[in-house]
Amino acid sequence: MPPFHAFGGSDFVRALVADIDSRLPTVRRLIVFRNKIAAHRSIDVPRNEPLGEQIRHAAALSPMAGRLYIPRPGVARQEIEVSHRVAGIAAYMNAFRLSSFLTYQIRDSKSGDALNFVLEQDHLAIGAECFELITELLSESSHSGRSLCARSGIQR
Repeated sequence: MPPFHAFGGSDFVRALVADIDSRLPTVRRLIVFRNKIAAHRSIDVPRNEPLGEQIRHAAALSPMAGRLYIPRPGVARQEIEVSHRVAGIAAYMNAFRLSSFLTYQIRDSKSGDALNFVLEQDHLAIGAECFELITELLSESSHSGRSLCARSGIQR
């Protein structure tokens, strides 16, 4: 995701595609996870985050942060409760995991909002956004008969 975030914000792409920020909403929304968690930037290169926030960022993707689940659409909770009474706690936990999305959450220090990252949903959205942008860039190039570099004014 980070290389595509940089590519989408490059002068090259901005010269060819209008309103690029609206075309990569999931990438833009989730880049904070890369910056604060995956790259451990709030620990390695703090930007005035308090120690408590640095620790929360470090633990966010680990079992130390606990597990946050959101329900999958169309799954009735009553069915899960019945499985617990009939088959026991192991079956209940398995049914719960299958009926929910594992969600990672972080607090965006700029906005103060809680941001959710749901791998099973967001991964597909990121792939679709990137694919649509690349497809548009390539189709624009083939229709115009000029290379992308020539259209954007970039010298080779």
